[in-house]
Amino acid sequence: MTGDTLFYALMALVVAGVAYVFMAEAFSRSFRLDDAGSVETLTVELSDVGHHIALYHHPPELQRYGEPVILCHGLGANRFNMDFFDDGVSGDRMSLARTLARAGFDVWVLETRGHGRATVPKGADWTLDDEVEQDVATAIETVLDLTAAKRVLWVGHSWGGILQYFFFAKAHPLTSRIAGVVAIGSPGTISHQKYLRALRAPGWVLAHLFRRPLPLAWLGRLGVPISSWLNLFPKILLSKIAPLDDPLLRRLFASLAEDIPPGIIRLMLSWVRSGGLHSMDGTKLEDGLENLKVPTLLIAGSKDSLAPPRAVKFVADRVGSEDVQFVVMGKDRGCDVEYGHGGLLLGRQAPDEVFPVVERWLVRHATSEVTEIWSRSAPKNGKPNGHV
Repeated sequence: MTGDTLFYALMALVVAGVAYVFMAEAFSRSFRLDDAGSVETLTVELSDVGHHIALYHHPPELQRYGEPVILCHGLGANRFNMDFFDDGVSGDRMSLARTLARAGFDVWVLETRGHGRATVPKGADWTLDDEVEQDVATAIETVLDLTAAKRVLWVGHSWGGILQYFFFAKAHPLTSRIAGVVAIGSPGTISHQKYLRALRAPGWVLAHLFRRPLPLAWLGRLGVPISSWLNLFPKILLSKIAPLDDPLLRRLFASLAEDIPPGIIRLMLSWVRSGGLHSMDGTKLEDGLENLKVPTLLIAGSKDSLAPPRAVKFVADRVGSEDVQFVVMGKDRGCDVEYGHGGLLLGRQAPDEVFPVVERWLVRHATSEVTEIWSRSAPKNGKPNGHV
């Protein structure tokens, strides 16, 4: 190949790459979920100046239970993890938030700082301790204040459950205001994730390289035009695991992913090196789980490689609560499919098999009473669709 031929070939690749990026951005705008104006939204500033959380209120038509429910997304995700209200096929069937609201719960979906509408200053960095001590605490305080409820119920997926583990491990004073915890695919250890062992040796180097966020949102948008092709691999290689439908996957790539800050990446790499979960202040999760004494539901996916059943049972064996239920979603439990990590919320069968498990548990642990629904017109310390 001559020099000129190589030059033109490289130029063609560059032009094709740029054209693909523009096409991916255009596709993403077409498939991105947009709930602007349809959901009551609050943004609440945190003690770190310029950092916010966002809360999305889904009031029930008839409130049947006294405790509001806070739903928290996973790492690298946003509110649509819990409120995927348009799957491209059957409307809001995939939304756990709207499912629980229809059941009579007063539902609040939380976005922690840097996710969705929970804005942070450009270049901001933070870690698990910040989210536990500020984001989680502020969300609980805000919901209690606006609803006049005595306690809340917490439902977290993956990272959203881990945040609650550490909230109790650190013995935060507001744990007394939590009536129960549901953790979906939230591991308490990384000793059973075999693929992570490969990161132990280069973990120190990687931790020092990560000084910028991991651009998951951009990578997700790049996947929109080829989402159907990408979906062929799990359909063929993982045919027994709960599938994601193509229309849903396009919307997922366009809407769900969020960047991961370098502080959290470095912390997770330190978990890989040490073999256990800990916070920046030295709190070891294994030692602090005994502080979790409220009713707890732990759900694992039978084929979840990020949070395998043994990593979730690790929590069940160590919490201080006398009311602990550990459920593995898969064929052994009578499910139609095996469940991976994302499938626990967004798999085709999740609304029929996983959501009812969560709903029944919440019903059993909630107070059956009708309370005054939060007023759309005059909340005490905030404005709908505004700032607190």
